[in-house]
Amino acid sequence: MIYIFVISLIMYVLNNINNCLKHFMKNQLNSRIVIKKHLINEMFDKNFVYISKCFCHSNKNPMIEAIDETPVYDSNDYIDNKSYDYPIINESLLKTQLDLSERRVAKTNEEYRLLRQLKVKQPPIPRLAKVVMIGSPNAGKSTITNQLVGHRVSAVSSKVHTTRQGVVGVVVEDEIQIELLDTPGIVTRQHCAKHKLETNFINDPIRGVDSADIIAIINDVSNIRERKGLNKGVIKLLKRHPNKESVLILNKIDKIKEKRKLLDITTLLTGGVVGGITSLITKKRVVFNNQKSLETILNKTEEKLNLKTNININTDNENEINSEDIENISWNRFSRVFMTCALTGDGIDDIRQYFLSKAPFHPWRYHRSQVTDQSPRDIIINAIKEKLLDLLPQEIPYKIDSVITMWHLDPTGNMFISLNLFCPKRFQSLVIGPKGQTIASVVQSAKDALQNTFYCDISLKIIVKGVDRK
Repeated sequence: MIYIFVISLIMYVLNNINNCLKHFMKNQLNSRIVIKKHLINEMFDKNFVYISKCFCHSNKNPMIEAIDETPVYDSNDYIDNKSYDYPIINESLLKTQLDLSERRVAKTNEEYRLLRQLKVKQPPIPRLAKVVMIGSPNAGKSTITNQLVGHRVSAVSSKVHTTRQGVVGVVVEDEIQIELLDTPGIVTRQHCAKHKLETNFINDPIRGVDSADIIAIINDVSNIRERKGLNKGVIKLLKRHPNKESVLILNKIDKIKEKRKLLDITTLLTGGVVGGITSLITKKRVVFNNQKSLETILNKTEEKLNLKTNININTDNENEINSEDIENISWNRFSRVFMTCALTGDGIDDIRQYFLSKAPFHPWRYHRSQVTDQSPRDIIINAIKEKLLDLLPQEIPYKIDSVITMWHLDPTGNMFISLNLFCPKRFQSLVIGPKGQTIASVVQSAKDALQNTFYCDISLKIIVKGVDRK
């Protein structure tokens, strides 16, 4: 009888131990994998039942998490453009801790507001130059802006339309301040309507040119079309203010193997005139090319109309037509021409020194410690979009909306960011990638970019949500 009682007691104890272990393991699993739905409801007021989450922090390996499926999604319900002002640091405490002698990008909205509200301390003899960066899409405007500022203030991608609104970068040297306005690539109104682009693509370059002291035209010499003439939209903007100082920056010169071609490209784009001085180099070559193209057009027209008339081209008409052609593809009022490779920084110092030398006497507009007019929220969103453009194919990155759901700065200065990506459900598997590799790459590369911007450790969590748009 005692034997049976001892065995029963042992089995009871073992059973309890087993249940405790199961309960412990279940709690651990839930804490790592299951996302609590009440948190999602609190953030979005609706029940999303499919979530794919990729978390990457410091040296930890990324992990993928998911549950169930999603209902129909209306972007107006969940996407808003307001800043998320989390109570990170008390503003009065921030004023005492903020080192205004160091140039920086604000890490929090409180710090950003404080920097903008600070009274600008003017040097004894302040000078300020406003420079607007104008050019075709993907010409390298943002890369040049970042190099000139010395901080990563504009998003950079290999795809077009990375910059979707004007971004100001601030250069400060001694008593001189340069305000650089990086603008979206020049496009036509028809292009904007076709691809449903924002009005910033049309308005920001115009406003920038109207308010600038110097107009900097960025030309991508690696693009065959850019080598044959200036963008028509660029010429139209230059003609709005023909008396304003303008410079031509030939970018990506490392792509041109025969450096002699750079001289020919410069002559063509400037009409052979730089700083009011006419260049005699390759003038005859330009005329010959125009004459040849004119004869080709006339010959084709004669063949189509079956005309037997002999067409003679006299020198007077030739000069008239050639000058008109050159005016449509060039601008002969550039003060200087610079040749650069923005990726490596070659030629950037020459541009910076030129802008500094041209700055007129004018009070500063930004505090010495301020690097950009962008809020930290915009910088974070643009950094994510930049990496999505680099790592996702075709039009997919342009169909993704980003929303910051959590943003925290700990006492040591490290940032913790949680962000949701809303993409069409048919693209969700492509965004996540096999075993989460694609979204993990986005997280890692975006984290590196943000660390180079804010100069602190970043913990970044991205949630990818597949949605059915109405």
